[in-house]
Amino acid sequence: MSRRQTTEKARRPRKSGQDTPDIGAFAHLPPADRNLAESVQNALDREDYAATLKAAGKALNSTNAEVRLHAVEALGWFGKRALAELTPCMADSDENVAQSAANAWELALSEIEDAKERFDVALLALTTISAKDPLRMIGSQFANAATDLIEGIEDEQSAAEKRIGVVQAVADIICGDQPSQAAAAREIYEEITGHEWLNVEEAEKYLSDPENYEPPENTEAP
Repeated sequence: MSRRQTTEKARRPRKSGQDTPDIGAFAHLPPADRNLAESVQNALDREDYAATLKAAGKALNSTNAEVRLHAVEALGWFGKRALAELTPCMADSDENVAQSAANAWELALSEIEDAKERFDVALLALTTISAKDPLRMIGSQFANAATDLIEGIEDEQSAAEKRIGVVQAVADIICGDQPSQAAAAREIYEEITGHEWLNVEEAEKYLSDPENYEPPENTEAP
């Protein structure tokens, strides 16, 4: 059995309730929150993605972290289909919710075989999330996807052009107004180019001629 098949099998909800909470687990919640959690659970038990997505969307607006956590865990069952919904959850104010979303997001991303699709998803997350903890993981996944994308192109010129496009995207994030995203992007820049980020001017020199670029001596990054 392939890794992908194993992952999909592991995600599939079981109506026996062995792998998902029993409805009774929400009895302690206030009525409004209990209804939200139960709606998510009922849809999940039916293995109805559309209904789960709708119910989870409402639950994610709850002020109760336990309800939001349940919504995130429910979305995680559907893997890559729920990546768009899981992405903003990685910035949840509750540490447990954010970590659960990050774990589910990372696992879901691994289900995507196409490097371009993985790259696009990781780029969106990198430009959406500003919390430091998930950014470390997102940055690593972005760099891996970018490497796979570039190395998957056989034509050298096309691969070089793609590398320039990736580096340009990273440079744009570094020059943005989110310090945490910029810090993560600097690490990606170094991993992809093999050079430390110094400033915009040096990045432009690299982009103009990556093969022959030489960084200035005795210059430290700001």
